[in-house]
Amino acid sequence: MKKFLPLFGTVLFLFVPIFEQKAESRSIRDIATPKGCVREEYPKGSYQEWLRDLDLKPDPRIFSYKGQEIKRELYNVHSVISKPLLFEIDIEQCADWGMRFWADYHRDSKKLSRLYLYNYSGKKRYYSSYGKDYLSFLKVSFDETNSWSVKKGAKTVLEDKLVPGDMILQNENGGVGHLSVLMDSCSFADGKRLFLIGYSFMPAQEFHIERNPNRKDGWYDIASFVSYLKEYFPYGEPVFRRF
Repeated sequence: MKKFLPLFGTVLFLFVPIFEQKAESRSIRDIATPKGCVREEYPKGSYQEWLRDLDLKPDPRIFSYKGQEIKRELYNVHSVISKPLLFEIDIEQCADWGMRFWADYHRDSKKLSRLYLYNYSGKKRYYSSYGKDYLSFLKVSFDETNSWSVKKGAKTVLEDKLVPGDMILQNENGGVGHLSVLMDSCSFADGKRLFLIGYSFMPAQEFHIERNPNRKDGWYDIASFVSYLKEYFPYGEPVFRRF
């Protein structure tokens, strides 16, 4: 029997990490809230409700644009959104994902006549007046727009008014920046609020929800996430924006 013990130990070593990689939930709505924290209610058909129904991948790992698994101290992945890239010849950066969620919500809700994104300077560009198909509209928006554009064009929102779909922007001069998206929210009886917040790896291959390493449940309060951004993403002071 002693001859088989090392092999048995090796088998355990190989299979336990795989087991631990299994995602907990099918959609964002299925992610458990902390004890005593209740999901906040939003109108049926709203952007917030649409985000909650986004599917999650069964494997919560993220990959680079080269298909390599990302293993960095910078990321603590909670879940990965199950949405394939739109354009095989390109990657979708953090700002692209923020715009894509907003656009896909309008498409799925049959509200494309209301859809707008931005050009580089932050001026609204409406789908209804663009004159081309949906994918072409997204492609030109992704190509011309970055986090600076969204920061310039989107509405300012106060921290205590944040809701899922709102964004946290970092970009001081129009160059490299960062965009995070609030994906879900819950609150305690005393009014304290927590959020699921995500962004895409850069260069991007997927959009993931970041896990708060200081809470077993993984949810973030805004102050803690802002502190995380300031420490790891040196692209300027985080500000809050809404489409």
